[in-house]
Amino acid sequence: MTAVSPGYFAALGIPLAAGREFREGDNAAAARVAVVNQTFAQVYFAGQNPIGRQFYFTADAKRLPVEIVGVARDGKYADVREQRQRFVFCPYAQQYSSNIGGMTYYVRASQDPESLAGALRQAVREADPSLPVYNMKTMERQIDEDVFADRMVSALSAFFGLLATVLAAIGLYGVMSYSVTRRTREIGIRMALGASRRDVLSIVLREVALLAAIGIAIAAPLSFPLASLAKSMLYGVAPHDATVLAGAAALLAFTAVAAGYIPAARAARVDPLIALRYD
Repeated sequence: MTAVSPGYFAALGIPLAAGREFREGDNAAAARVAVVNQTFAQVYFAGQNPIGRQFYFTADAKRLPVEIVGVARDGKYADVREQRQRFVFCPYAQQYSSNIGGMTYYVRASQDPESLAGALRQAVREADPSLPVYNMKTMERQIDEDVFADRMVSALSAFFGLLATVLAAIGLYGVMSYSVTRRTREIGIRMALGASRRDVLSIVLREVALLAAIGIAIAAPLSFPLASLAKSMLYGVAPHDATVLAGAAALLAFTAVAAGYIPAARAARVDPLIALRYD
């Protein structure tokens, strides 16, 4: 739960599915009210209208009833990775504890938020010069800080994935170069018997395509259990995304063909007489 003031939902752009927001009249002298989220309403009042229903907090010694006056759409309350959870919003003026360690203000503006820092500090200073103002940031920066570790892991994963792809391409190039070198006499005989350069190129590239197909056929099934292990590190991406798997397979196939094309093209340019004398 959290304690908020009137205008909180409008400032953060959180729509209400039912009921109303808090008003200035929802103060300590008024009856206690609350706005709950959709998950809260579904858990405790499934199929019923929660507006007007009451509950109380077991930690409240007075056990005063709290009336639900609104239902807000579900959101993220601690970090962007959290799962849906039950949540209660209470008016700040009705909070039960007088021990306030700090307060967060959300300011919605149509201009550049970075330019408002001075004006906001001056507004607080005019209200109470003794109040410290710290940790001022935009919502975008707050989200960036929240997903910083995820982005770092993603960047490192992409780097090492690219490095592995480059190493695989270099290895495939070496294997195909060696294979073409060993088959130089065969290629010369084929060309002497009438094979065109396109035929030689096709022979070598078919071998590359076969190697790539075998590798993808082995790797694709193995990616499913391995992707499940990485699920905790993913946000907003399914571990078994068919589009991603198809794209990765296509990228690897293209890399393999590109790596094999150079030795294939070199083999197609071999002079048959030189190839026949090659030992």
